[in-house]
Amino acid sequence: MDHPYLRFSKRREAECRSRMHNLVNRHEEPYLRVSYNTLNTVNQAGRYNNLTNVQWRRVFDHDSESVPELTMEFLASFNFNTSTTDAWDESAVTFRLGGTWHETSVARFGIDLGIYTMDELEAKSDIASYHTFPDEEYRQHPTFGVTRHEFWSQIGLGTYSPSRTKSSKLKDPLHRYIHRLLSHSVTARGQSEGVVNLRDLFILYAMVNHQPCNISYLFCTLFAKNATASAATPLFGGSWIVQVYESYGVNTNGSAGVSPGRLDLGICDSMSMVTHLPDGRVRFQDSKGQVWDPEDPDHIIMDLDQPIPQQQHFDTGASSSRGPEFPSMLDLYEAIQTTTTYARRSFELSEATASRMDQLYGRVDNVCEDVAYLRRRMYSQWGDEDEPQNP
Repeated sequence: MDHPYLRFSKRREAECRSRMHNLVNRHEEPYLRVSYNTLNTVNQAGRYNNLTNVQWRRVFDHDSESVPELTMEFLASFNFNTSTTDAWDESAVTFRLGGTWHETSVARFGIDLGIYTMDELEAKSDIASYHTFPDEEYRQHPTFGVTRHEFWSQIGLGTYSPSRTKSSKLKDPLHRYIHRLLSHSVTARGQSEGVVNLRDLFILYAMVNHQPCNISYLFCTLFAKNATASAATPLFGGSWIVQVYESYGVNTNGSAGVSPGRLDLGICDSMSMVTHLPDGRVRFQDSKGQVWDPEDPDHIIMDLDQPIPQQQHFDTGASSSRGPEFPSMLDLYEAIQTTTTYARRSFELSEATASRMDQLYGRVDNVCEDVAYLRRRMYSQWGDEDEPQNP
């Protein structure tokens, strides 16, 4: 790749040249943007706007095509002092743009990315530590006084593990949708996109509880880790890197890169996050296949772990009293949906049982063939008089 921005000839740039050998062989992963059409279709646009503040909406709305040459120069030269506790430390972040080296603070880097304005940052007294839960499993967050397990019990199923817990365990499908956006943007990490790590969990905590989160720090961490990752790890953040070049007034000409995609209905369908209702509406569904639409005042979220309610019997005889009312269409639909889910599970179990039985029959046939083979070998060695007799 021959480009004037990629010439690292100075002595201090030896590490940059070494990184370049790794970077040029890695493919770039496209950025995923929010799809408001999808959120409107599943009736979740209002809840999304309530969960995300203006800074997060800038992150998820970002739309810019990457330029490979800019991505290479920036990542080859990027360094982040993770030990800094001062968001305004002007030596915390260093990088090269168009052949010129720059130093800046974590806070100002957020302005370079177009996520914060100066007024917004000055209104926050201290955002340096607001980016993840502590590494110690049961230690509370120093500011918010909550542990990872306490928060997970509110939004997820099962026991939380930062390296193994999947986003499919999130109770609210909108949280899964936001987690997918995170894993293709500020916390991008390749093949582990389905895992809810500590940073993902803290971001969800900040959104749910309307608490601050240091998005600048998250991007600094993303670039620092991605710059030195293995050759098998994709490149992330190219479209944001273009934004940094533009904020410094550096020429952004180069070859065409990747354009952001959208987290649309098709992707949600592939994640088993949506269901198509008989009346033509599309709604989010939870991990148990139940419709999830808290925006609908008539919606009832059913728990399949609870026993199915007994069927109601209605008096059809003449009576002077009104008696029990006939169930509503929504109640009937929920009952049918629950019955269908149980029927589907029973069918899947029967198919699995049949498959196991076929495997067992195959093994029995193999044993019978082995026994017959041994009998033939024994007959050929012992002769007619010594042939083993059937019992």
